[in-house]
Amino acid sequence: MTYAFQTHNLVKKYGKIHALNGLEMRVPARSIYGFVGVNGAGKTTTFGVAAGFIHVSSGSFELQGKMAVLPQDARFYYGRSVGSQLGFLARLSGVSAAKVKTEVNKVLGQVGLEHKNNVPAQKLSHGMYKRLGIAQALLGSPDVLLLDEPTAGLDPENAFEIRQLIKELGKE
Repeated sequence: MTYAFQTHNLVKKYGKIHALNGLEMRVPARSIYGFVGVNGAGKTTTFGVAAGFIHVSSGSFELQGKMAVLPQDARFYYGRSVGSQLGFLARLSGVSAAKVKTEVNKVLGQVGLEHKNNVPAQKLSHGMYKRLGIAQALLGSPDVLLLDEPTAGLDPENAFEIRQLIKELGKE
């Protein structure tokens, strides 16, 4: 079986506290995988390790392909339009200058925000703001997409729509 990513005896200590203590995890390629646990179980720490934001105390993390991560509380510049922000982030993701506009339009279409290209981020509803975060994570067509609590704080209808979006993205 091919794995999108896997961990081997992953340990992260903060002083005497083990945020991760020997985590063994294998996520099959081309799957939608839920990483569930109580608050403080190490989910966000694992995402931070995967993204390279947090260094492990020991163990390893192996990735197949290109990964994008949507942090739990992703923030965007309030003074810039949705399209401008995504264009800037696309360049940081390695998208060539010639393809930025096409890439931004593609990800906005994927998340249903194509009509919000010129709208400042602070004008988006909470649900649209979450969609903007997912659009940012989709830039550059990553092979692995980690979404940390993508439906947190959403009303039931928006949460359902985000779950449906994740299902559709999983087909790709």
